[in-house]
Amino acid sequence: MNPNHSDASFWPDDGIILYDGVCVLCSGWMRFVLRRDRQALFRFTPIQSDYGRALALGLGLFLMAIWVTLACTKLHALAFVTVVLAIGLTARQLTKWWAKRQGERPSLLRQAVAEQLPADALLKRKLMVGTYGSEALAPAALALAKREDAVLVVTFIRQVSLSYKYEGQKRLNIDTDLAAQRTFARYLDLAHEAGVPVLPVYDTGPDAVELMAENAAINGVERVLIGTSRNGALYHLIKGHFQQRLEAILPPDIAVQVVAPQAAGAEAAAPQSEPKAEVEAAAVPQVTAH
Repeated sequence: MNPNHSDASFWPDDGIILYDGVCVLCSGWMRFVLRRDRQALFRFTPIQSDYGRALALGLGLFLMAIWVTLACTKLHALAFVTVVLAIGLTARQLTKWWAKRQGERPSLLRQAVAEQLPADALLKRKLMVGTYGSEALAPAALALAKREDAVLVVTFIRQVSLSYKYEGQKRLNIDTDLAAQRTFARYLDLAHEAGVPVLPVYDTGPDAVELMAENAAINGVERVLIGTSRNGALYHLIKGHFQQRLEAILPPDIAVQVVAPQAAGAEAAAPQSEPKAEVEAAAVPQVTAH
């Protein structure tokens, strides 16, 4: 039968290559064959299509018949396969048991954080800076922490408007949020150069102000460092001023200090007598899940 002109009455067709349409490797191999099939000998169908599923089912039943025949006629082959499966499954269960006994291994980020924290990190003074994907405030915050011999608590706030769809999904954390990992890694690099210990904190929720205030109280920070806002008057009218809301819910012993983004190594003291500003707009973006 000519594979280029299939007869609808004959099934399966000749020259059909069945591949996984969602597999990158399979799709790449399919394109590799297609570029070199100059005589158009082959045709391709994804296993997700109706024809592909029917073809895969037919091939599966055919292979199952072969396996049953071999198992009934070749008992020594059946015994060999049984022994191999038993050894493989036993080794798999032993590996899972050993991994569970050893406990979950910390990620590279957590290892880097633990290595740079001194033994007395929790006893030192602490300053907090909030961020999301930007280290614009890092030089100023690190300069302050360096001058006051304090630990810099870097809080990554993932503000999310919750919905029934989002609640059913797996929530992000410090080990799965790539943006947070990149931000913390950059802060760790800058902190290593400045000689300042960094304590990363990750949190998600619908209200960034409440999240920052809660983490500030939990970690016992002395001041929360925020940047100037780029949002206009209409935004502040609807959402309210970030600094005012933050100061209203923070404990009385935790102050809010406005700092301006500076070049690395510059001093970062922002006079407290200056007009108050809001947190840097890039610090707490809002993601809405519908």
